[in-house]
Amino acid sequence: MDEKQQIEKEQSEQQEPQAPTIHGQHQERQPDGRQEPQQKKTGAFGGATGFKKPSLIGEIGGAISKFIGDSKRIFIVSKKPTMDEYKRMALVVALGIAIIGVIGYIITLIFSITGIGF
Repeated sequence: MDEKQQIEKEQSEQQEPQAPTIHGQHQERQPDGRQEPQQKKTGAFGGATGFKKPSLIGEIGGAISKFIGDSKRIFIVSKKPTMDEYKRMALVVALGIAIIGVIGYIITLIFSITGIGF
């Protein structure tokens, strides 16, 4: 074993092994080798220290920034429709409006003939 490897081996033996964590809690080694989880520090009202209650303004700001990001992504992905696609959409919308108008006219005609509701 050369000298460098010997030194590395001695240093690794001298270093105390890191204590594992359980569910995110850091472990502390006791003098007799036992490990106990650290207790979380709590504030004056029982809440964890270091955490701020989210404010309404922060929530609204987060929602607005998320909406802006989503809108940017939609504009990047979307494309201008071709003339054929545009004509087809206009035809479908016109047919939908016509069908709803006819249904409304038939309902009005039935009510006026029977005298119900007016």
